[in-house]
Amino acid sequence: MNTYDYNISDIVNKYSRHVAMLSYTYTKNIADAEDIAQDVFLQLVKSNKKFENEEHLRAWLFRIAINKSKNHLKSFWISHRSDFPTENTSIHEKDYDLILSVLELEPKYRIPIHLFYYEGYSMSDVVLPIRLMKMMGAEILFLTNASGGIQHGFEAGDFMMITDQIASFVPSPLIGPNIEEFGERFPDMSHIYDEELQGVIRKSADHLQIDLKEGTYIQLPGPNFESPAEIRMCKAIGADAVGMSTACEAIAANHMGMKICGISCIANPAAGISKKPLTHEEVQQSADRAAPKFQKLVTECICRMGKSLKK
Repeated sequence: MNTYDYNISDIVNKYSRHVAMLSYTYTKNIADAEDIAQDVFLQLVKSNKKFENEEHLRAWLFRIAINKSKNHLKSFWISHRSDFPTENTSIHEKDYDLILSVLELEPKYRIPIHLFYYEGYSMSDVVLPIRLMKMMGAEILFLTNASGGIQHGFEAGDFMMITDQIASFVPSPLIGPNIEEFGERFPDMSHIYDEELQGVIRKSADHLQIDLKEGTYIQLPGPNFESPAEIRMCKAIGADAVGMSTACEAIAANHMGMKICGISCIANPAAGISKKPLTHEEVQQSADRAAPKFQKLVTECICRMGKSLKK
């Protein structure tokens, strides 16, 4: 087997932030996360371990970081059990239902957050949180976003369940060496969005008497809004809503065998559909107005998913 020849300084410079970030998701303490990251790279040096390629090395770093973080929490909990506060006044009361619904799920079913390609991250960095969450045991990815409505009849404030996607205009997160532990080299994309979870979302919307649209979502690079000609192209190839995220994360999650579902909040008619120029402020205002109903829908979905998973 060919081995990957690496320079330890280069690896530390490249991955120290990622390893510390992963550790922080467990410890919630910056100093502890940095200490764990140092221990991870120290173990790498001492082990003199061989790797097939950089992807395998990275996967090893993350796995060791997870194990060390879990061990740290066990020892910390035993020795500092009485130090934890009994009250938490930093959470708004309106968020309790959603938070409690998530916390009632088993850890492997809780939902990750993601970065944006248009902020300048590489595509591998954009999907890194998805990779990490899968490695930590997550099995479901619930994607949400704000988008521009393309389909006739879509209005600002509508909710569209994503049933399919188009991601041909952004780089695939699967380009580069493939890690067989993550998934096969050429994954099938026939059913990206899980049909069972779609059924849960439909029942949730029906229960709340929320009008739920369905359609295909297309991701474009951003950060600029689309031109009217681009929107006509998107409509011609079958897109119902357009945005700047989500599809690439779904590709990575599908590659790793996660169940995926998604809801898009239509924040505005896409360029050319409306005669008004698009502004981020308008998009944000529309999303804010829809937020309470959106939160109710997502909360109901999570509750129902949790119950169905426990059966």
